[in-house]
Amino acid sequence: MKGSSIGSTSELEAQIVYCVSPQAVAWSGIRNFDPKEFYHRLDQPSIAATAFLEGHPYFSKDPWTDSSVSKAGLRKWQITSPLLAIPLLFQQKKSGALVVWK
Repeated sequence: MKGSSIGSTSELEAQIVYCVSPQAVAWSGIRNFDPKEFYHRLDQPSIAATAFLEGHPYFSKDPWTDSSVSKAGLRKWQITSPLLAIPLLFQQKKSGALVVWK
């Protein structure tokens, strides 16, 4: 699937949708984002991988101290707010995760 911006539809600062690949395929609120440059492996810490693998939403009030959150992503996008990741299902199968922050 080709990546694209999903537009700003809320008061959230930014959103990223990761697919099973697990490469980001849609995003909003992130300048100069290249999905080929930034992705998360399922065997490495990231809030997207945690929500995807556990199959339920994952909220991190303090992502900088949360071992389930990729510090590379926090640094890259200068995230200082809480994070929320929600697994995405398609035809009852896990297909990705939505990660949002304010």
